[in-house]
Amino acid sequence: MQVIEAVIKLAVRSLSDVKNDVQKRGFKYVDAEILVFKYLKPVIVSTLIYYNATLPFHWNLESLF
Repeated sequence: MQVIEAVIKLAVRSLSDVKNDVQKRGFKYVDAEILVFKYLKPVIVSTLIYYNATLPFHWNLESLF
């Protein structure tokens, strides 16, 4: 359970860091923008979605024992 919560916090922090960097610096090249929004951000968001979806399952599992 603690691992899941830590992963969620890390994913949220990573998304926030990416957002702040993009807002501060922007993109010098189109390729950099494509890299962030096509490859980097989807990995972070999909991780966040997965662990947010599994967290209630783990809460219910712990209540059984």
